[in-house]
Amino acid sequence: SGEVHLAVGVFREVPGNHVQRALFRDRFVCVTRKDHPALEEGLDLDTYCRLDHMLVSPRGRGPGVVDHFLEREGRERRVVLRVPHFLVAPLLVARTDMVLTLASRVACRLAEVLELDVHEPPLKLPTFTTRMVWHARFQHDPAHRFLRTRLSEAAALIGDAETCS
Repeated sequence: SGEVHLAVGVFREVPGNHVQRALFRDRFVCVTRKDHPALEEGLDLDTYCRLDHMLVSPRGRGPGVVDHFLEREGRERRVVLRVPHFLVAPLLVARTDMVLTLASRVACRLAEVLELDVHEPPLKLPTFTTRMVWHARFQHDPAHRFLRTRLSEAAALIGDAETCS
């Protein structure tokens, strides 16, 4: 309807009357608290499925991307907690024995501060693109164009998916 001027996120579908622009690509990693007792041997698929999981779910329902890929392998995980925001989840994982699968950008930036271990996922997960989307009626608006340009410039400084050091 054009009520929202600009949305930033990962979108499965964008309506035909909207315009989109890619900002950056990212990949999934897993985070756990440092010295997680179940991970002395590493994070293999059996261990991953056995652990309690936290899922970032803005709408509070439905499976996550990971669940679809686990299902293809005939596997499932046990989601014990859903949280609505990506920045809340790592704070909680740092104080529990749960595992969280999330964007490498968030994980890598918070790992040292929150004392998190970052693990490669034990299954092949797709990369994803964060995009900005807006209604076509804003396409030629000078103020809107200014905002999109600044956001694109900021995203260019971020670069592509990180590898945590």
